[in-house]
Amino acid sequence: MAAELQSCRVAAVERWQWTAVVSCLLVSFSCTDPRARPAPPQVELSFSPTLVVKSPGSIVGSLYAFDPDGLNTINVQIRSSDSTFVVNDPVSANGLFEVTQSLAYIVPGAMPIGTQIRLVVKVTDFIGFAASDTAFFTVQDTVSARR
Repeated sequence: MAAELQSCRVAAVERWQWTAVVSCLLVSFSCTDPRARPAPPQVELSFSPTLVVKSPGSIVGSLYAFDPDGLNTINVQIRSSDSTFVVNDPVSANGLFEVTQSLAYIVPGAMPIGTQIRLVVKVTDFIGFAASDTAFFTVQDTVSARR
C-alpha cells in the first residue's frame, strides 16, 4: 500500500513538472511576434584615425544613417567651445531608408590650440524616433600666416 501511494505521488509530481514545462514553452512561443518592433534609426559617424584638426583646416568624415521606416530628417551641428565655429547643416534624407554622406567642414583660422569642437548628427525617422552620434575634436595645431 505504501509503495502504491509512493508511486502515485511520483506520477503526480512528474505530471506537474511536464505541465509546467509545456506551459512555459507555450507562454514563450506566444510572446514572440513575427514583426519587428519599431526602433530608432541607426546613425554612425566615421573619421580617419589619423585626423588632426588644424586652424585653419578641415574636418572630413562620413555619415551613415539607416531606418526601415524611412529617414525624415538628418541634421549636423558643430560648435566649438569658444563659439567661433558654429554650423547647423541639414542633410537631405527625402524619405530614403539609407543614407551615406561625405562630410567636409572648414575650420576657421585663429582658433587657439586646445579648443574643443563638438560635432553632433541627429536623425529622426517617420515614426518620430530619434538617434544621434557625437564626435569630439581638439584643435591641435594653429597655422599662422607668415610675414
